[in-house]
Amino acid sequence: MGWLPRPLRRPYLLALSALLLLIAIAVEILRQLSSRHNGLAYYKKETLLSPVWQAWTNTPIIIALVALVLWEAFAQDALRLEPYFQLANPKGAPASVLFINYNFDAGILRPLRAARNRHWVVLCISLMSLLIRHLIPSLLSGLFALTPLCVLETRTVDSWPQLVELETQENWFSIEATYRNPSQNPRDHFPRVHENANYAIAPVSVPTEEGDALSSWTLNQSVYWSDMTCRNATVTGAFPRAVFNVTTTEDPTRARGLSWNLSSLALAGRESTSRCDISLALDTFVPFEDGHFQARYWEPIQFQPASSSPFAWNVTGCASAGLLGVMIDMTMTVETLLESNIIVLACQPVYKHAIANISLSDNSTVTAVEIIPSTVGNLNSTEFSIHGFQNLMYAEHAATGLPIDPQSAHSRVAVTGDTASLPLTQFQGNIAQLWNHGFLEAIDTLFNRQGDAFPVEANLLTYPVAFTVISQTAVMVEVVMVLGAVLLLALSYLYPRRPNLLRGDPSSIAAQCGLIASLLGPETLHALSHPSYHVARTRELRQWAKGRWCKWTTTVSGDPRIELAAMDGSPVKMGSLPGASASASASASASASARQDPMPHFLTLPWFVLECLLLLGAVTTFGLTSNWIQIHTLDTLLSIKFWVSSIVLVYGPTLLASLVYSLSNSLHRHLSVAEPWIRLRTGLVSSKQMAAPSRGPLAALAVLMQSGPRPSATIVGLSLLCLLNLILIVVSGGLFELQLITGVASPANLRTVYNASLFLDQPGGPDFPRYDRTIYPGTMDPSAVLPWTTSNLAFLPFLTDVPEGSVGVRATATTRGIGTDLRCQAVSPANAIFDAGPGPVNWTYTPSSQPGLQCTVSLPRPLAPEDGTQPRIQYVWPDTSDCQRHSFVVSAAIPTDDRPSIALSCSPHLTLGSFELEVSPAGHILKHTSLAPDPSLTTGPFYHNLTTALGRFNQNLGSFIHNLTRHPHPLPYYLASFPNDQTLNLYQKTPQDRNQNTIQDLTAAIQSLYQSTFTTYITLHRNPTLPPRASRRHPRGHHVHHVGVDALHHLPHDHHRVNPRGSPRPGHRVPVLL
Repeated sequence: MGWLPRPLRRPYLLALSALLLLIAIAVEILRQLSSRHNGLAYYKKETLLSPVWQAWTNTPIIIALVALVLWEAFAQDALRLEPYFQLANPKGAPASVLFINYNFDAGILRPLRAARNRHWVVLCISLMSLLIRHLIPSLLSGLFALTPLCVLETRTVDSWPQLVELETQENWFSIEATYRNPSQNPRDHFPRVHENANYAIAPVSVPTEEGDALSSWTLNQSVYWSDMTCRNATVTGAFPRAVFNVTTTEDPTRARGLSWNLSSLALAGRESTSRCDISLALDTFVPFEDGHFQARYWEPIQFQPASSSPFAWNVTGCASAGLLGVMIDMTMTVETLLESNIIVLACQPVYKHAIANISLSDNSTVTAVEIIPSTVGNLNSTEFSIHGFQNLMYAEHAATGLPIDPQSAHSRVAVTGDTASLPLTQFQGNIAQLWNHGFLEAIDTLFNRQGDAFPVEANLLTYPVAFTVISQTAVMVEVVMVLGAVLLLALSYLYPRRPNLLRGDPSSIAAQCGLIASLLGPETLHALSHPSYHVARTRELRQWAKGRWCKWTTTVSGDPRIELAAMDGSPVKMGSLPGASASASASASASASARQDPMPHFLTLPWFVLECLLLLGAVTTFGLTSNWIQIHTLDTLLSIKFWVSSIVLVYGPTLLASLVYSLSNSLHRHLSVAEPWIRLRTGLVSSKQMAAPSRGPLAALAVLMQSGPRPSATIVGLSLLCLLNLILIVVSGGLFELQLITGVASPANLRTVYNASLFLDQPGGPDFPRYDRTIYPGTMDPSAVLPWTTSNLAFLPFLTDVPEGSVGVRATATTRGIGTDLRCQAVSPANAIFDAGPGPVNWTYTPSSQPGLQCTVSLPRPLAPEDGTQPRIQYVWPDTSDCQRHSFVVSAAIPTDDRPSIALSCSPHLTLGSFELEVSPAGHILKHTSLAPDPSLTTGPFYHNLTTALGRFNQNLGSFIHNLTRHPHPLPYYLASFPNDQTLNLYQKTPQDRNQNTIQDLTAAIQSLYQSTFTTYITLHRNPTLPPRASRRHPRGHHVHHVGVDALHHLPHDHHRVNPRGSPRPGHRVPVLL
C-alpha cells in the first residue's frame, strides 16, 4: 500500500515547482531589464536576420514546452489516479467514483465534472493544466516584441578644422589660376564633396559602422562661408556711345549692338575717405524688337592687375572691392532707345568662419547647419590667402567669360527680356551665391587633413530595433507560473499524506483485475458480474450509483474490503441493474448494440469533421488576417481592427498548435488504454502484455530503447505524432516574423537623364583643374565619394520626384555603370638598359592591351628606401603618345621582398555593364548588383568613344602627375601625396603575409587608386560627354522604397511589400505586426 508514481512524489513536485518559479523569476527579471534599458538587445535593421528573430522567439517556447511536458506527466498521473485516492478514504466514497475517468474527459469539461464531484484537487490541476497547456506557450511565443527606438549616444570623433599654411594656399591658387582651361564649363557645374549650398564644413571622421540608414550625427564644427556687401551708383537717361548692327548666323537682321561708355562714376563708401571711381566700356547686343530689355554683367577685380586688362572696367581707388557689376535697363523700339537706367555696383567679399552645430546623415552628408552667433568672425589675410583667391576668381573669369546666366554661356553680357529681368537685390544675391560657391570649393581643398586631429564630442542619433518584453504578457506568465508553483508545493505536502490503496501502477489489465479481486467483497463482485452491468451505458451506471456508497469493511481474516451500501451505511440488495429484464443474459448481445456508450470524439465522424473544419478555418483566418494587414498596414496602424489582427497573428498560431497537441494527446490516451482490451477481445494475450502499463507519448518512445514489452506500432506512431506536435508549437511561434516593411511608390517617378547610347568624344590636352577635383574625394576622405559613384564604378543617374533630403527613402532601377580594370604584369629585369653613369634606367615592355606595341620608360636606378625599411613607389609614363594612352609603369622598392625593386607595367581596360541600383534621393549608392553581361555593350560608337576617353584619361593623368613635380611646394596633401604616397598607404593597409604575393598586393593598391580616380573623372565629365535626353519614364525603373516601418511577415514571403494605398512618411517608424 501507498505506491505513488514518480511524478506524484515529493522530489518531482518540488523540482517542477522550482522550475515554474524560476521561469516566473526569469520573466520578471527580463521585464525589469527591458523597462529600465528600453530593451534587452539592440540591432540595426539590416543586421537583424531571420535566425536572430527565431532564436528570440523560439527560446521561450522551448522552455515553456519543457515545463509543459513535465507538467503533463504529473497531471496525467494525478487525474487517472484520483478515483483510487477517493476510494482510499477511510470514510468511504460515493459509488459514482467507480465510474470516473478524468483522463477521458474533454479539457474544458474536466474541471466542471470535478467541481460537481467536489474533487478539488482535480479541479485545481485541470484548471492549471488548461493554462499551462494552452496559454503559456502562446504567451511566451509573444513575450518579446521588436520595438523601434531612438537612441542618443555620445561619441568622440576626429576633426581637422585648420587650414593649410598660407604658403601652401598661395601655391595651390597659383596652380589653379595657371591651368584654367577655356573649354571648361563654369565652376558651378561641378559637384562639391560636401553637399551643402552655403557652408564649407571642416572634415570630420565619422565611423560608418556605428549607425544605420536613418542615423544622424550632431556636433559643433568649424564652418566657413563668404558674405558680400555692395555699394552702387545710378545713372538715368544715359545713351549709348554708338549703335551698330550685328550679323548672326540665325538671323542677320534681328540684333543690334549698343556701346556704353561711362566715366568717373563715384561710388561713395561708408566713410568719406573711402572713395571709388569707376569707368565702364561695354557692348551689349539687343534684338530688333520693341520692349523692355535688361543687360547684366559682372567681373572680378584682379589683385595687382596687369598693365592692360581685357575687361570692361577702369578702376581708381576701390581698394576693398572684389568685383564690379553693372545692370542696364532699356526701353526700346525697333528704331530707337527711349530710356535707360544704369546701376553700377562695387562689391566687397567678406570671408567668415564660425562654430556651428551641424547634422550629418549616415553617409556624412551635411543635412543642417546652425551657426552659433557668438562665434562668428572674419578670416584675415594671415589665415586665408584672400589675394590668391581673388586672382583665382579673376583667372576663371578670364578663361571662360563667366556669365551670371547659364543660358548665355556664349556671351560676355547677359541680355534678357522684360519677363526675365531681375531686381538689383536678386542680381547681387546671384553674384554673392556664385562667389560663395567658389570660396567653398577652395576651402574644401585647403583643410589640413595631415595636421593633428582635434577630438570633438558628437551625438549619435540612431534608430535601432530592440527586443523588448511585453509587460502585460510577462505579468500573465508570472501569475500562471506562481499559481502553478504554489499548487505543486501544496500537493507535495498533500500526496504523501493522502490515504492510498495502490500497491503498483493500476494501468495494466493485470493490475486492474488484481485490484478488483483484492478490494471488492465476494457479494459485490458476484452482483456486479451480472450481464446487465456489462452492457449498461456509463450514464446508466452513474445514475444507478447515486444514493450508494463504497464502504470499507474488514473480512474475518482482517483484510479490508469495499462493499456497496446505502448513503446511511445500511446494506443494499444487489441484483440486476434496475430496469433490466430477467432475460437480460439471453438478450445481452442484442441489447448491447442499442445501448453502447458514445465513441471518442476522434472516432465520431460528425465531431471529427467539425474539429477538422475548425482547424482549417483557424488556419484560413491567419492567412486572411496576414493579407489584410499587408494591404492596410500603412493606413490603419492605429485602428482597433489592426491591433486585434496583430494579436491574433502573434498569439494565435501557438494557441492553435497547442490545441492540436491536446487533440493528439487525447487520441494517444484513449488508444493506449483501449488497445490492450481490444487485443484481449480479439484473442489470447501474453502475460507480459497483460502486465504492461499504459504510458504517455514520450515514455512510449523511451520504452523502445529498453528491453521488455514494446508498444504496438499504432502507439509508437501516435507517440511520434505527439512529438511532432511539440515541434509544431515551436515552429508556430515564429510563423509570422517581425521584419522591415517597405512601402512602394509608382515607378513613374523614375526618369532618365542622359542618353545611354551616346558618349561624346572630346579631344583635349591635360586638364589640371579637372584632375585636381578628380583626385580630391578619394584622397581627402575615402568615404566621401561623389553621388552616383562607387569606388570602382560611375553610374548614369536617374531622377525621382522625392526631395534629396528625404530620410529613409530609396529608389531602385537599372542603369549603366562605367569603370576600368587594370592588368599589371612584372617587367623583367632583362628588359632594363643601363647607361654609363648614375643616370636613369630605360625599361622596355609591351602593354597587355596592345601586344604589337613596344614602349620605353625612363626609371631611376633601383629605388632604395631612404631609411632601409619604408617602401617607396613611383609612377612613370612612357615617352610616346600611343604608349601613354595604353599603359604606365609603377616602380616600387619593397624592403620585405627578396628583390630590391619591382617594376609593373599596367594597362587599363574599360568595363561597361548594366546594374540594378538602390540609391538614396541624393544619389548615394546603397547597393548595386551586376546584371547578365550584354555583348552589345562592348561594340558600337558608345563603347569605342569610351575606350578612346579612357586612353586620353590615362595620357592626361601622366601629364598631370608630371606637372605636379614642376610646381612650387609645399602643396596640399591631396596633391603632394598623389599618386605615390597614396598607393603606398593602400598597400600598407593590406594584411602583410610573407607567404602572399607582393605583386598581387601592390597591383590591388594601384588598381584601387586608379579606379576611384577614373570613376570620379567620369562623374565630373558627365555633362560635356553624355548628351542629355528628354525627361521620360525610366524603362526599367522599379520602385521608390520608403523604409522605416516594422512589420510581421510570413516567413516564405518576400521582405518588400507593396502598399497600393499609399506610402509612409519619410522616417516614420511604427511597430507593425504582419
